[in-house]
Amino acid sequence: MAQFDITVAAGKAYTTIWEERTYLARMAMVPILLKIICVLAVVRFAEDGNLLQITLIMLPAYFAEGWMLAHLVRLVILGNRWPFQLTGDDKADAVSLNNRARGILSGMVSFVLINMVIVSFFTFFRIFVPLDIDPEQADPATAGIAFIVLLTAFFGFKFVWFYVPLAVNMNPKLYLHQFKKLPMTFYLIGLWLVCIVPAKMLMQLITSTILESAGVDSTQEALPVITENSVAVIRVIFDSLKNLFITAGIAYALLEIFGLSDPREAAKKNKN
Repeated sequence: MAQFDITVAAGKAYTTIWEERTYLARMAMVPILLKIICVLAVVRFAEDGNLLQITLIMLPAYFAEGWMLAHLVRLVILGNRWPFQLTGDDKADAVSLNNRARGILSGMVSFVLINMVIVSFFTFFRIFVPLDIDPEQADPATAGIAFIVLLTAFFGFKFVWFYVPLAVNMNPKLYLHQFKKLPMTFYLIGLWLVCIVPAKMLMQLITSTILESAGVDSTQEALPVITENSVAVIRVIFDSLKNLFITAGIAYALLEIFGLSDPREAAKKNKN
């Protein structure tokens, strides 16, 4: 069974995001701005806890972020950069542009669909298993549903990253074949945790500092508008950063699994 080194994949992901920070900041400017606008719209207009309504408001942000992440995947695996640079060979450029457009579109649309499925999944979960339920008083039927839902989430975890292989026009069967074994799901979960936990912790630290400086308690139902908006913006930035880290991590895992060379490392050697 093909495997990958979690620490190596995560380490390369962090290194790449740092080294490409200028390129990624330029590419991520519009997606993050659009995401901030959508999140602020959710804060102002969405009903509390209405996940489907929130998803519809966030839809433009999902498309923009999917576009950004698909470009990141192609940078890591293929060395492609945005925007597309013409070489002067019309036929070769047409083929290359068509392949790139197909990959970006596939990755973007699949990212949107995956997010919609995730929201639908948790909506179903909240209908049958309320978040405020007392575990000691839960009836057997509710406990059984919760167990099935958690089991489904575990075995479906590999599909959350389906946009990564699609962004580089990889045959989905190849991806599913490599991740069909149970241990690979644990590898993916481990990589996911290593990539998101630091960003989550830093986000919590910054938001806590903002709340403390404003003299408000995070448990308050209604926060001052400026504070609420500031916290929302910080969370959007770090959520986007978290997605960049884990997407790059999964891409490097695929490079290792399929024995592919790192195009960025090859480019560095050519420069030297």
